[in-house]
Amino acid sequence: MYKSSKISKMTGIGLFIAITAVLTIIGNSITIGPVAINLSLIPITIGSIIFGPLAGFILGAANGVIVLLAPSTSLFLSHNVFLTIVTCILKTGLAGLISGFAYKLFRKIKEGFGVVVASILTPLINTAIFALCVFLFFYDLLLAGQGSNAFAYFALVIVGWNFVFEISISCILCPTIIHVTKVLKSKTEKEN
Repeated sequence: MYKSSKISKMTGIGLFIAITAVLTIIGNSITIGPVAINLSLIPITIGSIIFGPLAGFILGAANGVIVLLAPSTSLFLSHNVFLTIVTCILKTGLAGLISGFAYKLFRKIKEGFGVVVASILTPLINTAIFALCVFLFFYDLLLAGQGSNAFAYFALVIVGWNFVFEISISCILCPTIIHVTKVLKSKTEKEN
């Protein structure tokens, strides 16, 4: 039984990595200003809820690797390859990991509350780590492109609108998908 459960979990994580890859590619074609929308936060969140925090980290790290191939990442890569790799993998990896732990903690209060908290934390952590890394490692790139308006541009366009979109989508879709998944699972178990 344990071996079958482990194989199911590995298969599920693999499937979620594939979904993450597809949503990353689609998201790269949807931009707000110069920033691509990260639709792949949805399967990262859902994977961390269904499979646990480690799976959330794996899904987030896989997303980070895929993001490294995106055209929007080329400017960062040309500036500092190592720090770009660290930023891309760290921001979504930690977002998935922490969201998974938060779900485990808050589901004890109420299942739906845990899902909502995880849905909020994934884009929040992803954006916060991205913003921190840009200010620590890539601020000179921002200054070169935007001059004295760099901070306002970054806060409003890159972080602001992008974050509002990502958290809105996450808070609508993740709880809905989790609910539908649980209903379908319950129906399937009753039929068997």
